[in-house]
Amino acid sequence: MSDVIVIGGGHNGLIAATALARGGRSVLLVERSAQHGGVARGEEFHPGYSHDGLLHDTSTLAPEALAGLCDVPTQRASDWFVPHDAGLVLPPGLPSGGELASTGDAEAWANLFGFIGRIAPLARGLLTKPALPFSVEAPPMWGAATTGLKLRRLGKRDMHELLRVAPQAIRDWLQEDFTDERVKAALCWPGLVGTWAGPWSPQTSTTFLHWAVLNQGTEVVGGGAGLTRALEAAALSAGVEIRTEAAVERIIVRHGRAHGVVVGGEELEAAVVLSTVGPKRTLLDLVPPRDLPPQTAAAITRIRSRGILAKVHLALSAPLEHSERGTNTPAVWRVAAHPNDWERAFDHVKYKAVPTEPVACEIRRCSVLDASLAPSGHESISVMVQGAPTHTAADWSDGEREGLIHAVLSSLQRFDPHLRDKVVGHEVVTPVDVEARLGLSGGHLLHGELALDQLYFLRPTRGTAQHTTPIAGLFLGGSGTHPGGGLNGLPGRLSAERVLGR
Repeated sequence: MSDVIVIGGGHNGLIAATALARGGRSVLLVERSAQHGGVARGEEFHPGYSHDGLLHDTSTLAPEALAGLCDVPTQRASDWFVPHDAGLVLPPGLPSGGELASTGDAEAWANLFGFIGRIAPLARGLLTKPALPFSVEAPPMWGAATTGLKLRRLGKRDMHELLRVAPQAIRDWLQEDFTDERVKAALCWPGLVGTWAGPWSPQTSTTFLHWAVLNQGTEVVGGGAGLTRALEAAALSAGVEIRTEAAVERIIVRHGRAHGVVVGGEELEAAVVLSTVGPKRTLLDLVPPRDLPPQTAAAITRIRSRGILAKVHLALSAPLEHSERGTNTPAVWRVAAHPNDWERAFDHVKYKAVPTEPVACEIRRCSVLDASLAPSGHESISVMVQGAPTHTAADWSDGEREGLIHAVLSSLQRFDPHLRDKVVGHEVVTPVDVEARLGLSGGHLLHGELALDQLYFLRPTRGTAQHTTPIAGLFLGGSGTHPGGGLNGLPGRLSAERVLGR
């Protein structure tokens, strides 16, 4: 019998398990797949070619999540390349750099990231610590008063600006100061990842700020796959027992308390169960319905987790080229010439249509960052396509998948006319595939959309935002919990600290 069973071997599960083991608990981690890492794991998609994770942005990995657990090698994050026209190189969320001077937006860019730098201490203080409960009890009220004081210390100008822009559409906010549509389009992307929205949708500025204040300006060497390897080594070193191909069938609940899990018909007992899979999956699928209060079930059911992203992996026999810059381009491309390209991508989602050319997407040249991911002289490309609904008219039939591949290749051929001749293999991963492979509700890579009503003390719901549930001994710690986001690791660490009583 273990002290704690952790469900899910993604990055949050590995972080939580390691923190618990370092805290003196005996820990068993169970993972349904043959490989850990979840959305961060790298996989071979064509013989000799691999990608470095379905989520490939590791720039928000929080030092607080790894403190005392392990050291993960990092490097400066790749510049962003906007390939339209002659191409434009932008700094990866840094105050300056790249080719901003040629756009006339260098001052606006510096002002934007200067503002982010000033609000970051306050925002990071909220995101890297447990969410305050929504209550009128004295301790929470004291915490709220402290937070309010910190907000006031931003100064009148920054405080008002933060309150003004948070509910705004990212397109409206950027339109105020920026002039180059390519720059605005590149900045829109972090405001759209993880939420069912386009750049004209309200509150996408909040999603952008969520990313920006956690952005370190660095990325993990090897991407999500490199992060997974480091976390797995740390977990094993801490004494965590890891079982793969161990799908949890049910969480054992007796008299209102969790007592373990059932895997392959076997009951595995533990005093505590910490689930790092999605809150819907945990509470609606794994907990017997009779053991979950109706009001909690209703609140969890209302969580919005509508997939909006597909991945297309391309195996190329030669490097990706830009018609004017050749192969000497940054490893990350933002393929949208105008914010309206992202809005048109959102239109496909709203009407359950397969994205058509031109595709709005982010490209990662995986093998440029890690040469081991493709044969020498070849290239592995990972394309994150915006505007891919969970369910299409034909539920992602073979014809629709081929349509997506065609749209992606047609879009990229505008920049590399010989691209089709280089393709030796490909893979399409739709939200339906994400749900089937990883068990993520709605195929949503973040376990639930980022939105004002699904953040902080409302993530995943008002009654479960402190990583606890109505079932004693059952805790939540995946990306669907506070503070949410991609590969920052904070949900796993905060949930482990909650279990440890810190």
